[in-house]
Amino acid sequence: MDMTKPEAPEITDLLSGTEYLAQLSLANPLVAERQLMRFLDALLLSPPEPGILLALLEQARAPLCFVEEEMARRYHNKALPLAIEEESYFQQVVLAWRKVGKAYALCARLEEPEAENAQYVSLMATILHRCLYYTGMIILEHYRARRDLPPGVWLDLHGYYETAEEWGIAYTPVEDVLENNLQATHCAAAYTTLLLIDIASPYSNSVRNLNLIRRWAGMWAPLVSIHRLDDDLEVPPYVIELMKDAPLHPAAVAEEPPVDARRLDTTRLGLQINHMLSQ
Repeated sequence: MDMTKPEAPEITDLLSGTEYLAQLSLANPLVAERQLMRFLDALLLSPPEPGILLALLEQARAPLCFVEEEMARRYHNKALPLAIEEESYFQQVVLAWRKVGKAYALCARLEEPEAENAQYVSLMATILHRCLYYTGMIILEHYRARRDLPPGVWLDLHGYYETAEEWGIAYTPVEDVLENNLQATHCAAAYTTLLLIDIASPYSNSVRNLNLIRRWAGMWAPLVSIHRLDDDLEVPPYVIELMKDAPLHPAAVAEEPPVDARRLDTTRLGLQINHMLSQ
């Protein structure tokens, strides 16, 4: 039996990448997962032109989501500590999310998007949304596996949101068929979704309930807006600090709020929930 590790595919253009993805063995998630990891490794090792890279990553989203969910079933709702094989699956899934997030980040240009170029602005918003989405998947997977979050993961999430905010594209519409094929989302909503999940006591819920919480948080996030702290407003009881490796947390008592602090405006969400309750 040939035990040599298969070489990473050579993906130089859209056609070669598309043909590789078309041959995935989705009937066998374990095999398909290895194929997808070789695909991502090839893109990370020798990235094609950013437009091609983005197109290939977008094509890979659906099969990657399916395969990693199948992998995750092997350790969900298992007693801790996980068995060796279950732990291996967990590490593989988290590594997959890290790789795809890193690959999306390679699509981004260093310069700030031009306000008059609507197509470019939309592309940058999509790239940052995907970086937020897959960083969020790392967080969510740790919740579902009842594991402590890795250091720095909230800083990564804050950083992607802050970039979208600085470039003025935090609320630029983005298509995401994995989450909702009926309406567009945006970077701020992807970011807020994780903040809402975190305040719902994720570790005390079953995987099934956590998936429902994620679904509701995704639906409600567009009703929440994010703002800097204005000097003439009282410091809210809870804030986000973009330079702190932490989610939404109680505001510290200080004469002046930190410049990296943000508040969530949940007025529209509150109205929606009250309307639902009245029904």
